[in-house]
Amino acid sequence: TTSALSAANREVLRREREVRLVTDSLPLAVAYVDTELRYRYVNRRFAQWCERPVEDVVGRAVPEVVGEALYATVREQIQLALRGESVAYEREHTTDDGRAVCYYSRLVPHLGDDGGAVLGYYALIEDVTERKLAEAQAERARVFMSAIIDAVPSPVFVKDEQHTYIALNDAMCEFVGKPREQLIGKSDYDVFPEHEADVFWAKDQEVFDSAVPSENEEAFTDAAGVQHWILTRKRGYELPGGKRMLVGIITDLTERRHVEIALRESEAQAN
Repeated sequence: TTSALSAANREVLRREREVRLVTDSLPLAVAYVDTELRYRYVNRRFAQWCERPVEDVVGRAVPEVVGEALYATVREQIQLALRGESVAYEREHTTDDGRAVCYYSRLVPHLGDDGGAVLGYYALIEDVTERKLAEAQAERARVFMSAIIDAVPSPVFVKDEQHTYIALNDAMCEFVGKPREQLIGKSDYDVFPEHEADVFWAKDQEVFDSAVPSENEEAFTDAAGVQHWILTRKRGYELPGGKRMLVGIITDLTERRHVEIALRESEAQAN
């Protein structure tokens, strides 16, 4: 009947409003595309991402909305989604005003009730430009720090609060006798004999607890099994956000110790 049809239409409109309310509150651009590559639904963020009003996107084909150049870079992923495969990818593109934008997209196929035919796909798009810029800035800072400490001829290391190595210079790797990739993320217990690691750990913890720089003479066995006597200077630092790290620099005292021992032996023989 007419009243039943009107009630059904009102229910459909109510559900559509609920869906839009939910999707418009998401921090994602959301769209639904049918098998003819036409947008059947987009949320407000997707329309903003396309720099068009919602009504100027719905009903239009994907290449028409995003442009042929951008569509060409994602055509393969869209075809996979329309064949029933979930797809995830990252892309960069330049907006009309010249901004470089990076986004992460996930395409999820919409299957019919029988689970067979693909009716379209859902597109979930996240703007990751700021995250990528932060990652690039962090990488530049890491490279800059590495260049600085590699210029220091003495062995230098940096540890986090878990006592794991997060940075070392070339001199430290050479002194230990292991490549950097075998040291980063490791603790002293992964690298040195246990009795030496016990000392290093305890002295590091004193610096973390007191925030007072320290100097300590220690025994140190390299990867070849050669024991050295070293003077280690350590200082703790607190990073923005409260995380702490420890920076250490090593002076090899082995030759001096050998000279001192030889002198004492010589004096003992003379007496």
